[in-house]
Amino acid sequence: MFRKILFITIPSILVFFIVLEVCLRISGYLYKQYRNPGVYARTTESSDGAFSVLCLGDSFTYGAGASFEYSYPRQLELMLNRAGIGKKVMVQNLGSPGGNSYRILKIFTENINKYRPKIAIVMAGMNNSWNLEGMQRFNRLPLLNKLKIDIYDLRLYKLYKLLSINFRKKIFMESDADDRRVPRTNLQNDVTADKWKELKEKVKFYRETGRSDLAIQELNSALDKYPDGYGEMVLFLREIGDYDLALSYAKKALQYLPQNLQHNAWLHLELVYIYRAKKDWLLARKEMDSAVQNILTIQSIFPEIQNICNKESGLDYDMEMSELRKVISAIHGKKGTGILDMLIYLERNQKEKSKILASYLLKFINIARENGIRLILMTYPQKESSNDIIRNSAIKYNIVLIDNELVFREKPNKDELFNLDSHCNGRGYGVIAENVYSKLLETGVFSETK
Repeated sequence: MFRKILFITIPSILVFFIVLEVCLRISGYLYKQYRNPGVYARTTESSDGAFSVLCLGDSFTYGAGASFEYSYPRQLELMLNRAGIGKKVMVQNLGSPGGNSYRILKIFTENINKYRPKIAIVMAGMNNSWNLEGMQRFNRLPLLNKLKIDIYDLRLYKLYKLLSINFRKKIFMESDADDRRVPRTNLQNDVTADKWKELKEKVKFYRETGRSDLAIQELNSALDKYPDGYGEMVLFLREIGDYDLALSYAKKALQYLPQNLQHNAWLHLELVYIYRAKKDWLLARKEMDSAVQNILTIQSIFPEIQNICNKESGLDYDMEMSELRKVISAIHGKKGTGILDMLIYLERNQKEKSKILASYLLKFINIARENGIRLILMTYPQKESSNDIIRNSAIKYNIVLIDNELVFREKPNKDELFNLDSHCNGRGYGVIAENVYSKLLETGVFSETK
């Protein structure tokens, strides 16, 4: 009798959950399409009549290695508005330094409804070889972990998480209401955090409006007030290509907070970038051992050890990787070496990397088509394995392609177009902007809107 009950009950429960999962997916799709289109709403012109262009990518889009006004999106905007095309053009720089195709796609979907672009220009894929953000499904994982990922994708699981979060939030609010008469001991910390956040926003504004001098001035005023001031200054100076000054502030920062190991790990990572740009290979390698104190920096260190192990440095990749692995194992154990093993696996399996990037490029294409956005794909301005996948996707899906690698390769003075850290300098970003500008005029996209 018990077996008969189980035989009837278990399949019934399973069928119930399957039906519920299907219903949640269908209702979510219908809600997204007809009730609350959100980021997938079809685009229209912005309210001020401007022609909106989104530039999506990583540090090559953001403009690392040059001040913000020399990034290719900013130079492109100036070119287009000087051309007298009959419309004001707004070019949005949504570059995310270090971003892989997952993060860049996420930025795209989150900003479609905000900017309602007519054109989206995408240069993505270079960072897929080391940034594992959002890449779990593609990675070589034990069966149990793969099952966990599939469970996380279920709408039932997401509904459970949403309900549990709302329940905990309600409990917290009720508890907080009972404790309102208790004075806050961390009020001073809250105020400091708010002021620091405000200052960072101000620095970001100055950088994006071409006032690097004011950004540096603001950061200088904060060095004695906020612990993160020195680190933020180092990051800013490195991003605009002032490596000597960045190195000076990095050394001061390490003296200022010698006991903060987690914070200093990021400073040591900045020193890796700086020394590598200055071709101080041995110093860059030395800083790596300190940088990996924070497990989050392992991913960033991985491509850097490849960069410094070259003919010029004379460093042997296998030997240095083995030594670095010992350091990571001593600090983080199997959790740290597991991250390193995953990165090595992806590096050795180019087919896997190609599949990852191709799948994300297709998502870009589909979302753009759903929203009536003209998509343009770009290759990187240097030889890069992802460029071939980008070209193949453009051909396969009939997408406009700007082949920066080809254009830069034909430049007689191409070495003069790059900064010390292999990012473009202002002139290099100007070449990319010219490539995009020419392609936009060639496609006739502006004449279509007159």
